[in-house]
Amino acid sequence: MDNNERAQWAHLDLKQAIHHAAKQYPGGVGAIAGAYGYNAHTFQNKLNPTQPSCINVDEFESILQSTRSALILDAIGRLVSCAWVDLGQFDEIGDMAVLDTVNKLVQSVGQLTGDLQKALQDGSVSKRELDRLEQDFAMLTAAGHAVIERAKQFLE
Repeated sequence: MDNNERAQWAHLDLKQAIHHAAKQYPGGVGAIAGAYGYNAHTFQNKLNPTQPSCINVDEFESILQSTRSALILDAIGRLVSCAWVDLGQFDEIGDMAVLDTVNKLVQSVGQLTGDLQKALQDGSVSKRELDRLEQDFAMLTAAGHAVIERAKQFLE
């Protein structure tokens, strides 16, 4: 999921993000339930954001391990005002990998700037626009950390 797609989901709370991540997983909620031995119908009901029941910590862990969803991690980041970096993206070492990482940083700056410009066009910022700006900033922060992680690969 690229930064623009992630920003489109910036309004989701954690329960909604978990629900959407599980639905978007190949095979959907049923595939996750089957992999971990959960009753698919019960699991689906627990993931429904309109139902009072909800998943437990073990089920949350199963969903996160299966989906590795940016939607979930972004929602957690918004809750505690932090950004996350996928360290698995740093397996490749080389000049092109560094340039790709810097390119993502520049794209993140452009995304934030463009969304801020759109938000300010009418003279006010809506809740949804603010959510998107906060998400853009979190992605920019993560991209900055990614540049530093890449640079560390070249330490002597």
